Amino acid sequence: MPDLINHDDIFYPDKDDHGLSSYIPRGVRDLLIGLAVGLVLGVIFTFLPHRNTKYVTWYRVVSLVLGCLMCTIGASKLAVTGGGYLATVSMSFIAARGWKLLSGVTFDVTPLRLVIHFIWHFMQPVLVGVIGAEIDFTLWSPERFGLHVLCIILGLAARSACAILATYRTPFTMKERVFVAFAWLPKGTLQAALAPMALEEARRTDDENEISIAIDVVRISVVAIVFLAPLGAVIMMVSGPLLLNRLEEDEIHRHRQLSFLRWTSLQPVHNNRQRNSSIRRQS
Repeated sequence: MPDLINHDDIFYPDKDDHGLSSYIPRGVRDLLIGLAVGLVLGVIFTFLPHRNTKYVTWYRVVSLVLGCLMCTIGASKLAVTGGGYLATVSMSFIAARGWKLLSGVTFDVTPLRLVIHFIWHFMQPVLVGVIGAEIDFTLWSPERFGLHVLCIILGLAARSACAILATYRTPFTMKERVFVAFAWLPKGTLQAALAPMALEEARRTDDENEISIAIDVVRISVVAIVFLAPLGAVIMMVSGPLLLNRLEEDEIHRHRQLSFLRWTSLQPVHNNRQRNSSIRRQS
């Protein structure tokens, strides 16, 4: 959520806002607008189309896609882009929860996942192709390339350390905490989406210094995509069997029962005991 709001502040600064909304902090304003719009659209898509409609899965996916496009494009025109992205997330979450509540235990999200997985096969090449069109390897120098690699290594070291520290005092073992750090390796999707936006924004200013910095950002993103996308997948596949323990079905069921018992043990049973004791005294 902070990333969505910060994205709005960086790429879409609203410098000429002197209306009533200027008295509200932009982060709070975008948060409230995004949640409100996402709530309304999520409730609408929960009931429309009807769950018994033929091809309801495709209708739901199309509704979510159109709703996301409406939120992002409309919010960019109104200079509340962070709220637009937040609206897409909250809309999808509320709609999915509504579908599950209406359908009961029979609701299965597998068809939705298959459709989204099918669409992603077409969108991913477009996303990476946008950043690839801005690259000219003839303009790269070995010194700058080494600097880009060093920036990525330092960032990965800090990110991995934070991942291990974040899982401190958790039920995870040290091996599992290391695997969490490996799983947090960036795969390049976010870099491919944001790096061209930084270059586009720099070109609008016609500042050579900012354009040079934005080009370095794009090049760092290219290095991250080329190396980390396949390397992260390979590291996870190789380190998974070495760092993780495979649980049997009975043990998984036992862990679920224990977690349920822990959750029920947190319920306020102390008041019930006091009530029963007072009833016994009165009787």
